[in-house]
Amino acid sequence: MRPAHIFALIASLTFYLTSASANQKPVLIQGPGQHQCALANNRLSCWGDNTYGQLGIGVDSLPVTSPQPVQLPPGKIRAVALGRYHTCAIVEGSVYCWGRNTFGQAGRPAPAFLPSPAQVPGMERDVQALAAGDDFTCVLKGAQVWCWGNNMLGSVGDGSNIHRYTPTLALQEPVGQLIAAGASACAITAGDALCWGEMARSNVPRDLTPDALTVQRAEVSAGQIALITPNRCRLFLRDGKIQDTCAR
Repeated sequence: MRPAHIFALIASLTFYLTSASANQKPVLIQGPGQHQCALANNRLSCWGDNTYGQLGIGVDSLPVTSPQPVQLPPGKIRAVALGRYHTCAIVEGSVYCWGRNTFGQAGRPAPAFLPSPAQVPGMERDVQALAAGDDFTCVLKGAQVWCWGNNMLGSVGDGSNIHRYTPTLALQEPVGQLIAAGASACAITAGDALCWGEMARSNVPRDLTPDALTVQRAEVSAGQIALITPNRCRLFLRDGKIQDTCAR
């Protein structure tokens, strides 16, 4: 239950990024799907697949080849995360999501597609961190982790496999960082990794996650957890900070 090596999951990866200072160079944000976004000078633009409105430009459409401004409300963009067909952002502590919402990954029961950013009910303030898997989303709010979306493999972390269309409490204890990929998520506490979801069926040792529906704890004695993408990029945690080998 307390392995000393890096835990790795071969899956599509959603990047967690925070905005930088004024006059910053554009930061490319990629996810497991066919759309991308860039953040620069507190302005978010997206392009690529827009089948479900995941670009946040007010309509669903054929793929868009040039960056389009996302219709976010005024305020500091604190974080952006891309799922397979949905996108979320933290603006001044409030969470907004858009795109495909079939499983509730955009944080509400309906509609099935959201072509414009919509505020997630219950997540209007004090949200500090954000992560998105393929079809689910997790946030850190105070000392609590809340998740919503596709829960077939336990990605929401509530001990069930029922899809959650609104924010659902997954964990209640101080957390430093969140990372997510595929159908798995991990929360980093003081020296521990708390993971749930598809990790039980991945390359992570079976003794770490015997039950995908249960939040599992393991000591991070090596100081890092890694989620590896198909193109071999890696998002990993080291000394309490998220590092990205694909950083642009």
